[in-house]
Amino acid sequence: MRERACTEGRSRLCGCCLPRKSHMLPTLNRTAHRVRLVMTLAGVLCLGSAHAAASANQPESRTGDAARGQTLYTQQCMACHAADISLAGPLHRGVVGRKSASVPDYPYSPALQKLRVTWNDRTLNTWLQSPNTMAPGNRMGFAVPNAQDRQDLIAYLKTLQPQAATGRSKP
Repeated sequence: MRERACTEGRSRLCGCCLPRKSHMLPTLNRTAHRVRLVMTLAGVLCLGSAHAAASANQPESRTGDAARGQTLYTQQCMACHAADISLAGPLHRGVVGRKSASVPDYPYSPALQKLRVTWNDRTLNTWLQSPNTMAPGNRMGFAVPNAQDRQDLIAYLKTLQPQAATGRSKP
């Protein structure tokens, strides 16, 4: 079944164009598109201004919340990583204080094999902010742009003590 085009020329039928009735109210649809666009832009500008004002009034936090970091880890990292077993990414238990590319039997990219750093607050923060800047050609396709999120994730990673690390990869 073919998708109907929006009366305003969009590739798919949008929310303002009702099937079989949109041809009867072309002015209303055009107005609805404009109103929706203006309201969306106004909302984005207000939220952006509020966030910038809040950021300007608060000093950047240097400490992380490990509990929030655990939530972020579950939401953002567990698709590729786990604490005790290597998946698409290496295991994270004991990562703080460990040398880069040092989990046994994990197939690191050449970029990480050349990196030669020890993971600490500073190196993890730089890595999470922009993995491709730190190690061009690595396979991690994810970054954490928010500074507080990075600090919270690092605080959580610090709780993953190294004694239980197995170094095994998922079968």
